[in-house]
Amino acid sequence: GRPHGRGAAACTRGELEGPVAIRAIKRFMVDRYYAEHADPEYGPPEARKPERVAIVGSGPAGLTAAYFLAREGYRVTIFESAPEAGGMLRQGIPIYRLPRDVVDRDIKNITALGVENRTGTTVDSIQGLKDAGFHAVFLGVGAMEPRSMRVPGEDLEGVTNCMAFLRSVNSGHPPDLTGESVLLVGGGNACLDPSRVALRLGAGK
Repeated sequence: GRPHGRGAAACTRGELEGPVAIRAIKRFMVDRYYAEHADPEYGPPEARKPERVAIVGSGPAGLTAAYFLAREGYRVTIFESAPEAGGMLRQGIPIYRLPRDVVDRDIKNITALGVENRTGTTVDSIQGLKDAGFHAVFLGVGAMEPRSMRVPGEDLEGVTNCMAFLRSVNSGHPPDLTGESVLLVGGGNACLDPSRVALRLGAGK
């Protein structure tokens, strides 16, 4: 018998021309659907629960929690300190990898369920949310604070971390790197994205 489980070993298509590219198929389906449907074709569920839920943070975690809670009929409000919702999707991922209109359309799927999105709003007290009538609070504040290397010179002019750099570019305030030599320390996605962005900003090396 054939082994059961996930991954390429369980995909019989792999015996022909390789396993099915699920991510590419999902991307094709969503792109086609969004092209034909500028707005979701549904609204809030008919049966709404009286309980109110506050979600702090509108990144992937907060948006996902809001979507599934709203589908269950809970009255959900998202609090986001940034001017626009999306968290890391909007502030940390370069536009060439994740176009902003796609983020906007994804968020429409959530607000169509009746979720209230309060951007530009900072939460400084959980008890304050409870006092305001929220029965539950979900904290999805993300992990956008950088890790320090704890080496001399990190605070010098011209030295920044990847998130601050990407956030400045995504917010429309990129640094002038024309012809500059840029040094990046690290080798993961947190380094690769800024390197590609720096080249797009005209870095010489």
